[in-house]
Amino acid sequence: GLDYAVGVGVVGRASANSTLHVQELYGQLRYGPLQLTAGWKKQVIGRVDTARSLGGITRSENATPLPKVRVSTPGYVPVPGTNGFLGVKGYLAHGWMGEDRVVQNAFLHEKYGYLRLLPPEWPVTLHAGLIHHAVWGGTPTDAVAGREAGAFRDGLRQFGRVFFALRGSDEVGPDHLGNYDFSVDVSAGPMAAHVYRQVFVQDTAGLWFRDRRAAHCGVRLRLPRRAAPAGRLP
Repeated sequence: GLDYAVGVGVVGRASANSTLHVQELYGQLRYGPLQLTAGWKKQVIGRVDTARSLGGITRSENATPLPKVRVSTPGYVPVPGTNGFLGVKGYLAHGWMGEDRVVQNAFLHEKYGYLRLLPPEWPVTLHAGLIHHAVWGGTPTDAVAGREAGAFRDGLRQFGRVFFALRGSDEVGPDHLGNYDFSVDVSAGPMAAHVYRQVFVQDTAGLWFRDRRAAHCGVRLRLPRRAAPAGRLP
């Protein structure tokens, strides 16, 4: 049935220059395999090592989250008729970049799609995904020299062009970034390993792996915890 959640996170500092601001404020609705989230909510995009704040190759996790409205699946959803051998997950978001930027009130477009091969309870699972970010629309400030053709268009028609990463020969913008995300999860009893490689994509040629060196790789290994000796803290 229907499920919901709300969240708020406040960060404060007590000093001569005390500060207090809201870092997270969101509401979430979930029904079946879909969930709708609105507000400021932290998230990790990409199957990367979450123990670090580095994030993926196209987006860091260090900044305060932007306000977004997003539709996503709560993790992988089994593909009917595959007995769990195939799973898919997806995400689509529209965000607002704010005024305090070189281009004021620009929009953020994000989406991804992933495919998982082999059931999650197996010792090995394979994952492949494609992530897409785009900054579009907005009003340029005086720091932007001239008005680049197409870089700051908005509206429903332009959203469709941004969604499919289309650009005419006379257009400069909007700006697109993306990456392929490949990973393998291996588990053997109490030990588990996660190996991933993200390949950077910024143009059509990048979709065909023209520059495979522009990549972000990582390995995460989880080992069983040892019991602490008597009289010592773990």
